[in-house]
Amino acid sequence: MRMLLLSALLSLSSFFAPTLAQAASGLPPRPANAMTGSQFAARIKGLSAQAREAAILKELSAGNVPDFLRHLAPVTLRSKDAKGVTHTATVQVMPDYLAIGSDRDFVRIPMTPDTAQAFANKFGYVLPTTKIVDEVNKQAQVHMTPSPLPPGRQMTSTDYYVRHQKMIEKQRAQGTLGKLTAGQKKDVVISKRLLSRPGQVAIYGWHRRNGRPVQPLSLVHGHNYADYSHGVRLVSRTMEVDGKAKPVDEVLADQKLAGLVSNEGAYAASRIAYAKAPIVGSKARKASPKSQWKPKPKAKAKAKHAAPKARKKPGKARKGRSTLSA
Repeated sequence: MRMLLLSALLSLSSFFAPTLAQAASGLPPRPANAMTGSQFAARIKGLSAQAREAAILKELSAGNVPDFLRHLAPVTLRSKDAKGVTHTATVQVMPDYLAIGSDRDFVRIPMTPDTAQAFANKFGYVLPTTKIVDEVNKQAQVHMTPSPLPPGRQMTSTDYYVRHQKMIEKQRAQGTLGKLTAGQKKDVVISKRLLSRPGQVAIYGWHRRNGRPVQPLSLVHGHNYADYSHGVRLVSRTMEVDGKAKPVDEVLADQKLAGLVSNEGAYAASRIAYAKAPIVGSKARKASPKSQWKPKPKAKAKAKHAAPKARKKPGKARKGRSTLSA
């Protein structure tokens, strides 16, 4: 009788005790009067890029996130260290990309890495690495076919955000909401390459059904860029390594364990530019010398009474140079 009672108590305690995945989701509850995804999309239509980012961060921070994203999915990782010892780990990831709205009416919302990191910092998440993205794709329960839209300036528009959302939902099978899903969007990631190219955003993924990504790791765009194809799949800041809880950033910086989460070796995530992202609306940081957003230098004004330059006499062109002017 005592054994039966003890067994029942243990079952109840395991039922009510929060799992690592559940405990990792520290989001506030969704307000009863929160906007649906459709309502939010209509609200941000026509806003400037900066105002739209501020609205996205405000809405997410208020807890307007669908319930299905609050139940994280485990992803298993393995690697061997320099001594040949195999390490096993588990990270907890959002089953889909960050969205605004309810389970019935939501929109997967692209955002800049600054906005994504500001939200992640506030609620106990990190952005994924390319290795984590690859493993999510391998272990996903649902695989979608990438659905690109025609390229152009409209790629960054709210209209394209909504249009792509409808394309994904049309493809998604009924009953798959909340299951680990891949193939819907590219991932905003962290990368070692950002250490030498601050001021950029790292994008990777959008895997086809054959496992190959549409988007190789790219740092083409500046940190204030986001388009319809981008998604933010957040990862719990705490992971389990060989049976022990460890911060993801600590594992990434560990020469022995970094292979669990990185294809680029060990590095300090805290040194990445948008790892220190300010809350949207604060003073913008200065552009990096390597950023594509560096302004062109202004032309020097000519002196009012400058003497005209003497014309050079025509002569033979130097070898290897054109005589034509640009």
